[in-house]
Amino acid sequence: MAAQKVKIKDGNVFVDKKEYLTYKGDAFYTYDGVRLFSVTRKIEEYSDNNMSSADQISTRSRTLTSNPQLVVSRSNNTVRKVRYYLVKFALFDLEFETSLNAKKVIKGFYNAELINEKGLVDESKAWNFAKLTHKNISGTREKLKQ
Repeated sequence: MAAQKVKIKDGNVFVDKKEYLTYKGDAFYTYDGVRLFSVTRKIEEYSDNNMSSADQISTRSRTLTSNPQLVVSRSNNTVRKVRYYLVKFALFDLEFETSLNAKKVIKGFYNAELINEKGLVDESKAWNFAKLTHKNISGTREKLKQ
């Protein structure tokens, strides 16, 4: 059954009005307190003067508080900001960048049955999801390999 609505509020995550996970900051847990993954919002700033120079990039990380989409904006004529999300699993070595916010990531996990009823993450399904949604937004990541 496909998820219709994901609600993240007061330390709990609900999918279609049923308890699914808990969260604190950017980390998501089972109801037993096992850390499963994190979804961290990132912002890359690129100078228009030399967009390809790694020296022009500064990264700031903020805890997820809302669900902004990937946005390329100009705060002035010389800087571009690109927002994206870094998803990192706690129980195995997998992290990827995506334009999907936390709600969309959780909805995707639910629909892919990535987290079973016992709260365990299926690693092969996680890799499949990552391959489908991974984007090298920061320009610093290689292609995902399992």
